[in-house]
Amino acid sequence: MFRRPKAAAAALVALLVVGAGGLHAQQRGAVAEPERVVIAFIEAINRGDRAAALALVAEDACVGYTGSCLQAARLERWWGSDIFDVQGRIEDYRLTSDAQGVSVVGTYRSTGWTGRANYRFTVRDGRITGWDLR
Repeated sequence: MFRRPKAAAAALVALLVVGAGGLHAQQRGAVAEPERVVIAFIEAINRGDRAAALALVAEDACVGYTGSCLQAARLERWWGSDIFDVQGRIEDYRLTSDAQGVSVVGTYRSTGWTGRANYRFTVRDGRITGWDLR
């Protein structure tokens, strides 16, 4: 069959990963600092780790939500009702980035709602300064 079973297994895993929705930025190799911050933020949300997620958000951050800007200091209630209290997760996401920020497209899933996730993050000095829900 295969002379090198480890190589065949690696090829199969790569095929399954690509077939299951593509490679995330961190799997493609070098990842820029803004992408690392956004990935860490998403991973914290997905673990339900509110403290770790909030630690990645700048105090002067603005979350664009329903046409308004929620400052980080006023986000605690929203974080609970829309993310952490309902086991919110961002799944099957893809990252793209440019000079203006990092875009994330995937699926948002919680106990109350499932739908398309389409976010734009800005990052400065290792912390999220903007999160637009599009």
